[in-house]
Order: sequence, then structure tokens, then C-alpha cells
Amino acid sequence: MRKRNRDVTMSEGSGTQPLLRRLSLVALVATIGVLIGAGVTNAAHTPLTALIDGGTVSGSPSQEEQAAVAQGYTVTVVSAATWASMTQAQFEAYALLVIGDPHCSGTSQTAAANAAVWAPAVMGTTPPGNRVLIGTDPVFHDSGYLSSRATIIRDGLKFAGKQPGTTGLYFDASCSGGGGAVQTALTMLSTGSGAWTADNSPPCGGSVSLIAFEPSFGPPDTLTTASLQGWGCSVHESWPTFPTDWSALAVATDTASHPTCGVDPGTGLSACGEAYILIAGSSIVVTSGSIALTPPDATNPTGTTHTVTAHVTSTTGGSTPVPLVGRLVTFTVTGQNAGAVGVCSPVDCKTDANGEVTFTYTDTNGAGDDTIKASFTDDAGSLQSATAQKHWVGSAATATPTATPIPTVTPTPTATMTPGCGNGIVESSLGETCDPPGSVVGLCGQPCRSDCTFCGDGVVQSADPDLEMCDDGNCVECNLRPPRPINGDKCNNSCKLLMCHDPSRITFRDGLDVFQFHGKLVPSERGMVDFNFGGSEVAIRLTTTGQNLVFETSVPAGAIEALTRGSFRYKNAGAKQDGGIYKLHARLSGGAYRVTAIAYGDLSGAAADMVTYVTIGGREWTVHGLWKRTGAGWSFNFNNLLP
Repeated sequence: MRKRNRDVTMSEGSGTQPLLRRLSLVALVATIGVLIGAGVTNAAHTPLTALIDGGTVSGSPSQEEQAAVAQGYTVTVVSAATWASMTQAQFEAYALLVIGDPHCSGTSQTAAANAAVWAPAVMGTTPPGNRVLIGTDPVFHDSGYLSSRATIIRDGLKFAGKQPGTTGLYFDASCSGGGGAVQTALTMLSTGSGAWTADNSPPCGGSVSLIAFEPSFGPPDTLTTASLQGWGCSVHESWPTFPTDWSALAVATDTASHPTCGVDPGTGLSACGEAYILIAGSSIVVTSGSIALTPPDATNPTGTTHTVTAHVTSTTGGSTPVPLVGRLVTFTVTGQNAGAVGVCSPVDCKTDANGEVTFTYTDTNGAGDDTIKASFTDDAGSLQSATAQKHWVGSAATATPTATPIPTVTPTPTATMTPGCGNGIVESSLGETCDPPGSVVGLCGQPCRSDCTFCGDGVVQSADPDLEMCDDGNCVECNLRPPRPINGDKCNNSCKLLMCHDPSRITFRDGLDVFQFHGKLVPSERGMVDFNFGGSEVAIRLTTTGQNLVFETSVPAGAIEALTRGSFRYKNAGAKQDGGIYKLHARLSGGAYRVTAIAYGDLSGAAADMVTYVTIGGREWTVHGLWKRTGAGWSFNFNNLLP
């Protein structure tokens, strides 16, 4: 539903409520803010409300508006003139502020001109609102808000608005250049040390790479390097330097300078360049081949202290890491305790003979999550960073900080805590890899299961293939071109066997509909492909993400014919009339099986977001992605792959 007048447009998502209920929510938020007392919140701000500067977007509704409504936001769109005239209190009434991409234009400079008014709405809470900065024009290059190239829009909005009780910011600089009023606004949106510098004309070649991860950019709508690169002009502005409370999510790798480095969470490959997509907030995971933080994830009672250790190494001249001594490491805390000051050991924050330095700080703002970032400058002049996550839960028996010296080790759980899953402490001796259940954990942002394990912890937790067929502990899957596993990967991000390349199609007909499947099944130790395995059947199933069955069919056990050179085939002419698999062919190629099938049946329940399952002898391969509506039915290719 959309409401219009001369200056304001409102779009109501599924989370819209009547005015009386909205006023009740405002009162409730204000009351909660008083009861908590541990931090400052925007008490007048209503959850799931977004404000878009209409001068910075294109289309009606814009892609940014469509994506926000799909996420449940009630969206208000105002003109550039109204945006410029609003007060700080008016901006604070929204959970999310949006400066978008007007099809490659410079209007973000105009939107940034009154940042002295709206930036305090973002930064005036504890913790501040999440911020995402984008130095490109996705709307100009994508084919709609559900397309692969628009993933940065969908996930960027999700990240910016995720902190309760705050006003987040989605800021697309589009084609305006990163200096001027934009750079002034960015300074107001920062609390860390260091300064912003802008590169207004980076190369337009489209060579980019992700170098960080945050759960909002992960499953079920994962942002990948493939979805960002090769746009013809993937980068319009970049920022060679930036304050320490910001982290580079992606870099342009073809720039003249390479001041920022990291590891692509999807491929595991290192990349350096100028940052052009940056984020500030909590839950950010950054890794590097030269610096690591331990523990990478920890949970402790509120009001206590926490210590992390930075390990700084170099592989110059060989593959074995060598400790770097005397390197200055900068530590920055964002999230619940944003800007917290701690103590280093050694006290000058320079690495010791083992290439290590510790950092200890105290939680003073109560329950919540922190991201701790450690950075140093390597011999090439590039910034190397790594992060760790800290979760503050409950309260200690006496949670008020004292004047006693800060310890240099992370405190262990007190004796009053009950061991076991659900106490917020990861107890590896009990087989736990996460705690508490329901929390988002791991590099791929997977949920912690009820038994305090998660898909992505690197351990196959059960012999039950319905739970996990595999677990390689990474976010690596398939290259798009050519369609093959990255670095020999054999497990997908749902801990099922990996399937690459699936240009499938559904065609609606007056009689039975047609499903054409084409997949590349990757064998693994627990999932060797054998179409004659135990005389078992081969099944193909298609479901929505909500597990509503769309289509299911199978080939009877023993009906598949073995050919030469590892090939198999099956044909049933009667399937055209009766339904089922009409043709199936499998051929071993490059260590994987190329499987094609044509099946007939009722596919009227097909939807945009579906999962394809192929089961052979009880071993299951899956692929998940967004399908595109066509005039004759639906089509899917790996450009729209989802975890």
C-alpha cells in the first residue's frame, strides 16, 4: 500500500501497524530505554521505519524502497528540499535513513550538505547506529532489486537497520565522488582515529574483491565478489584511508595504491586495494594473512573485562609465517562499547618477540555485542586488519568495575554458571561450538542450533545426513565461470554436498508442466556419486525456502543403464503423459558428474526462491537460488545463487 501527497511517499511493508499501535510502540521503546539505563537510545524512534531522500533515488518505487518494504519497513520518501529542512528529532524518529543511487548521479552531495543535522541522529546513541557506505551505482548496473547485483542494496539495508533502538544509515555515494560534503559527513559519522581521504576517480575496470564478512551480508542472501565485479564500471569513488571504527567490506583491486588488505570470505584468497564499500557497527568479521585475533569469538558476563591477543606475522621469502617484532598494533572497539579504551601488553602496543600484543578493556555499557578490530601497516604500506567478536550477556554477581588492575587474560566463567548448552559460554569439552542457541555465528553467519553446534564449525556433527552431509568450515562454493568448485571445495554452505552449475528451467503447459534440470554434482568422501549404488533410486525434488514441496519425482531402483566411461542414462517415454522423469543422463567430467534431466508434472507452486535437491542412494546434493519469472514459466542460473 502506498500513500502520496505532493512531497511525501509512504510504503507500508508487512510490519505496518495502525497509528494507535505505532504510538504504543513509541511509548514502549521509551519505557524500555528508561528501564535498561545502560545506554542511550532513540526513545522516539519507531522500529521498522525508514526515511529515503527522494532526490537520491530513481523510479517510483525505487529499488531501495522496494527492498526496504520487502524487509518489513514502513517507508517514507521525502523530496530533497524536505530532507534539507528536517530537524534532528525528525530524523531520530526513523530506524533507518537511506541515501540511495539515482542511476549514477551526484545528488548524495546535496543529501550530505545537512549532515550536521542528521548525522547526530545516527551517532547519538550507545551504541551508534550501523552505517554502510557504498562507492558505486548498483541501480544503474542491476536488473531489479531482486537481481544478483542488487544484493549489496538488500544486504546493505539489512545491516544498516539491524541495531535496535538506533538510527542506522545506508549511504550510497553513487557517482558523486567521495570528497566534498560527502567526506565532511563521513567525518561526522566516525568515532575512531584516523582521517578520511577520497579517490574521486578510481579505475573503472570492475576488478574488486570482498575482504570482510558480517552476518547481514551472509545467508540466505549472500553478497559475493562475483555479484560486485565486472560491472563495466564497478567503482566510482574509493577511500584510501578511513577512521579505525570503519572496516572495508570490499576493495577495488586495480587502483594505483593498495592501502587496505584482507581475505575474501567466499574464496579464501587475499586481496589488496582501495576501500569502496565500508561498514561500521558490530558483528564484522575481517581476516588477514598477516594478523589474527584470538579468541575470535567469546562470551562473558556484563561488567567484566575481556582480553584479545593479536598475532602479527609475515610470509615474505617463504610460506612459513615469521613473527614480526616491534610492530605497532591499533585496537578499536565498535558496537555496545564503541570507543572503549583499553590497556596493551606490551604497554606501547608493539608486538613482542613472538609477534604478539594483548589488549584488555572493560564492558561499561551492559549487554550487547562488540567488534574488536586490530590493525597494523605492513612493509608495503598496506593496512592489515583482523576482528574478533565479543558478546556481553547477563550480569556478573557484582558487575560494577573496580579500581583493581586490569588482568591480562580473558576471565573464565565463574563457578556460579551452570555448565551446558544455553549458558552463553562455548564449552568445547562438551562438544559445543557455539552458545547460546539461536545466535548468529561463524564466518558464514549461520544460526547456532539447539545442541550448541552450527553448520560451518568444521565438524560433521552427526551421522544423520539430514542434518549434515559435510562441514568444511568455510564459505567457499563454486566459481561461476567456469562452473566448478573453488579450490577443490566439496561442501556447500548448508552442509550438504556441493552442486555447481544449474541452468534449470520450468515451462508451464496446458497438460503437464516441464522441469529441465542441469547440475554438476561434486563427489565427496561421504557422497560418492554412484547411480547404481545399492540398486537405489535417483530422486529430484524442488521446494520453496519454507519447505513447501513444489515438485518431486524419481527413477526406480535399478532402472538406470550404465554406459561406458562412467556415463549413465534413463528414458521413460510414458512420463510425458503420466508424469515423472522422461530423460536422465549423467556423465563423469573433471571429477564431477554432469547430470541433465527432463521431467513432467505439476509445477504450479513454483516461486522466486527455491531449493533443488538431487538424492542418489541416500546422498543429497542441493542448490539454492532466486528464480526469474519468464513468459513461459521460470528460469534459474548460477548468477542468482543463494546459500
